[in-house]
Amino acid sequence: MRCGKIIPIALSCALLGCLLVGCQGGAAPDLSADTWGNTSGNILQTGTFAVSNGAIYYRDPDPKSGGLYRLDQDGSSLKLSDHDAYSINVVDDTVYFLDGLPGRVCRVSIDGDDFQVLKSGPVNHLFVSRSAMLYQKGSLMCIANTSAKRERVLAEDVLRFVPYHGTIYFSRLDGLYQVEADGTEPVCLTEEAPISLCANSQGLYFSVPNDNTSAGKAGGKVYHLEEDGTITPLAATDDCWNMNVTEQYIFYRDQTEKGALCRMDLDGGNATCLVRGNCVYIQTLKDLVVFYTPTQSDDLDCGDHVVRQEGGAILSPEDTRAALLA
Repeated sequence: MRCGKIIPIALSCALLGCLLVGCQGGAAPDLSADTWGNTSGNILQTGTFAVSNGAIYYRDPDPKSGGLYRLDQDGSSLKLSDHDAYSINVVDDTVYFLDGLPGRVCRVSIDGDDFQVLKSGPVNHLFVSRSAMLYQKGSLMCIANTSAKRERVLAEDVLRFVPYHGTIYFSRLDGLYQVEADGTEPVCLTEEAPISLCANSQGLYFSVPNDNTSAGKAGGKVYHLEEDGTITPLAATDDCWNMNVTEQYIFYRDQTEKGALCRMDLDGGNATCLVRGNCVYIQTLKDLVVFYTPTQSDDLDCGDHVVRQEGGAILSPEDTRAALLA
């Protein structure tokens, strides 16, 4: 499964110029000890929720009252920005987010002060730490400082990526790769192209299409990539899309079950259906799972819904708030 080779990137003149300009910013940041401002699974599933120091930061989609909010454990809420908010990252006393999806890179203090637009965009999949930010511009994966300056391109033809323990892992149509923050040529780990990618403290988890012909076909064989590079297939047999992972479970959309929200153990066993319906944008929040249904069914309206990670009925807004404040 492992390629065992380094795949050079063919650079156009324009991209080469971008790299040369970006390299003038100095040495690459050390990402080995960085803690990112949200989980990789949440950010790759739109990142409209984040938790930091007991507070919940979230996007309110209501067109009249929408924006970026903070909910504290005493039940009080504070509107931080009128702007739309995706890829929410909370780093110390600052919230970084995308205004739109894709959108421009913004930041505001956790008290709602000092709003700034850092980069005009359009940007997607924003990860922010104390020393750097990673994001996509189209198919380019870029790294910059936390002011969105000194940008460098790390890889092109990128579908999605995850930073993990100082290394960045990303997918292309022809496989899974890793690259370091210094921008050395990416290393091919497997020629099977992931359709879903996320990480917890125990490693990366990714699923690949059964036919292995493109990242857009149904499929879902699931693998675990450990920090030492070992790739282990899991026992999962479902077609797994939109994966998100906690320290206990892998949550996913079962593509062969019309998009049902499902859960399995980290070894791929004990697959359980939590919600039947067309479920996407799966995010984890405390002991809850938040998901979105783009189409209306007999049981679910179009919109955001919440269920406990252990299963049960869809929670009402009142029960959701109580669970978040518990």
